[in-house]
Amino acid sequence: YEEDDSDDGYSVRNRWFYFGNNGKKTVDKDLRLKNAEGKEYRYGFDEYGVMLSQKLISTTTTNSDGTTTTTTKYYDNKGTLNKAKWIEKVPSKSQSEDDYDNDIKRKFYSQKNGNLVKNEIKKIDGKWYCFDFDGIMRVGLVAVKDGKYAYTLQNTNENDDIWADAEDLVQAKENGYIIMLFDEKTGARKTGKVTIELNDDKYI
Repeated sequence: YEEDDSDDGYSVRNRWFYFGNNGKKTVDKDLRLKNAEGKEYRYGFDEYGVMLSQKLISTTTTNSDGTTTTTTKYYDNKGTLNKAKWIEKVPSKSQSEDDYDNDIKRKFYSQKNGNLVKNEIKKIDGKWYCFDFDGIMRVGLVAVKDGKYAYTLQNTNENDDIWADAEDLVQAKENGYIIMLFDEKTGARKTGKVTIELNDDKYI
C-alpha cells in the first residue's frame, strides 16, 4: 500500500510475489528464472516476499550451427552492472542445482562488458583461473581438455569433498586430459614443484 489523498488515506498498488513448487513464498532472497524466450532474470524479494527488483542477467541465443550460447550478466543490489570484478554469489538453479538448494556461494568473474567469463582458463591480473561452462570458478585438481574445464578430480573444500588417487590421474592423462592444480583458497593456478596429498598417498 502507499498513502494518497483518498478518503481512507490509502490506495492499493499491485504487488508481485513468487511461490515455488513447494507452495512456499520466496522471502528475503534473489531468484533467477527463465522466461519462454530463454531470457533469465534476477528478481529481488524483501522479508515480506514483495518483489523489489527485476534485472535481465542472461539471454540464450541459437547459433547458425544449431548450438546455443548463453550470455550472463550480474548486477549488484543497487542494480549496477558488475564490470571487470570478482563476484561471489549462490549460483542459479540452472548453473548448479546442488549449490542453489544448499545456499553455497561460488566465485565468478565479470568482464569489462559485464558478461561472465565462461568455459575457459583465463588470465586475470597476471594469474590463471579456471571457469566452467556456467562461469563458476573451479579449484583443486581439475581435468582440462582443449583449454577448457572438463571435470574436477580432487577438491577438499568442505562444500565439495572430492578425492582422487594416483590411478585417477593416470586414467585422466590416458584419456587425453591435461591435469592442472588451482589453489583451493585463491583459485589461482599453481606451477612448479608441489606436494599433493591424494586419497592413497602424498606425491611430489
